[in-house]
Amino acid sequence: MGPRPRKENDMYKPKKIASVAVAAVLVAGLGLTPISSFANTSATDVPDTPVTITGVNDGDTVKFYQVFDADIDASNNLTYTTKVTGLPGAYDTAAEVAGKDGRTVADAIAPVVTAGTATYTATAAGGKVTQSLDSGLYLVTVTTTSGTTKIYQTMLVNASPVVKNGQYAAATLENVEAKSQPVTPPDKTVVSPDGSTSGKLTDSYSVGDTATFRIDTAVPSFPSDATHASFSVTDVPEAGLKLEKDSIKVYDGDGYKNIVGAENYDIAYNKDGGFTVKFKWDYLKGHAGQKVRVEYRSKVVSINVETGKVGNKAYGTFTPNPYEDKEVSTEPADPQVQTYGFVFKKVTPTGTALPGAEFTIANADGPVTYIDAAGNTHTDGKVVSDANGYVHVNGLHKGTYTVTETGVPAGYQKVDPFNISLDETDKGDSPATPNVTEKNFDVNTADVTDPKQGQLPTTGGAGTVAFTAGGILLIAGGAVVVFRSRKRD
Repeated sequence: MGPRPRKENDMYKPKKIASVAVAAVLVAGLGLTPISSFANTSATDVPDTPVTITGVNDGDTVKFYQVFDADIDASNNLTYTTKVTGLPGAYDTAAEVAGKDGRTVADAIAPVVTAGTATYTATAAGGKVTQSLDSGLYLVTVTTTSGTTKIYQTMLVNASPVVKNGQYAAATLENVEAKSQPVTPPDKTVVSPDGSTSGKLTDSYSVGDTATFRIDTAVPSFPSDATHASFSVTDVPEAGLKLEKDSIKVYDGDGYKNIVGAENYDIAYNKDGGFTVKFKWDYLKGHAGQKVRVEYRSKVVSINVETGKVGNKAYGTFTPNPYEDKEVSTEPADPQVQTYGFVFKKVTPTGTALPGAEFTIANADGPVTYIDAAGNTHTDGKVVSDANGYVHVNGLHKGTYTVTETGVPAGYQKVDPFNISLDETDKGDSPATPNVTEKNFDVNTADVTDPKQGQLPTTGGAGTVAFTAGGILLIAGGAVVVFRSRKRD
């Protein structure tokens, strides 16, 4: 009945069960739901029966593997033919699986059955798949291709003929709900410098600081006889983060207090500067559902100069069907480090831009590391006003900074040190970079003015010469008056 066996099954040795009672036990003992195919293939055949698989996501792939073909011969005798070679000895005939637990049977035969070609393949739409099946027993697998983070269990569906009114007829099947185990997508956070808190965003790190990141997830639940069970966690950093390779650690247990030995996973360092932790099968099968944490450190070496941010993504990769060598990935988690900047203008007393003034930026820990208007990193905290008088500093964490003028242009006096505080309210655009639109700046609207250097009087100055010249003229004038007076006498 039904389609002829596939070419690879021509060598199968048929095993018959000539008892109607056995067929009934097969249905009752496995607790399975039957299914159907398309049309009668012989005079004694029964119509194929449609079955609907629910609990799936649109785009998921559902495969039906016929394990035992049910036939009704000319003597009205119901027989079963084994369609798969290499089944475990305890499950290689319909008589042997009759009355056994369906979950146990499915897990035991799945590695062998799924190594062959599926009898029917369908794609889920509207949250379900409806397929007509030839009479017999089927192993059903569901593979998520929709990006949903779950692993489906295999199912057994019994589409054997049933007795109605003293005659064999196609079974009427109820909907079969696909069972699945969720896969926990990695949740990635960045840890505060003191280790007390972690979250998706922190403004506690500056350029040059080293930040700690955590990736929390859980081991998927795979059947013990899975042939393609895999699970890994991948970190993808932005260019502004530099991984400290020897800092990668894996933890599990309550509160993530247990260090997972390196023999339980492999680490691959990727070309993008990130890494992948791939867990080994012995660890996966012994820790189903176990929460795990991957923790590591990266140095903030640069930022997005427009936003002041730098981040990295983490995602999990797993086999949604543990009997197929095909992996899918979860949606990435993307924590970020937020930094801030400030800008002010250095001017003369008349308001003219004053280039060449040097300032040192420091906090409680000393001179800071920062990024200048050209995107260059400086580690000494020193910055010089540009041709337009602007002092531009970016890449600093939230906090208060002291600005000290440490180099004064000739003819001017330095200003007293002053403080600038940075926090999440700073969202301005620095005028020092007309080709870049920043969103993280404290723009100081009050210019910083260097007073002119005052001049002190000296004895050789112009004032003394003037007084001397005036005295000489007065004396000369007096001498002329005296001389004229004497001539008159």
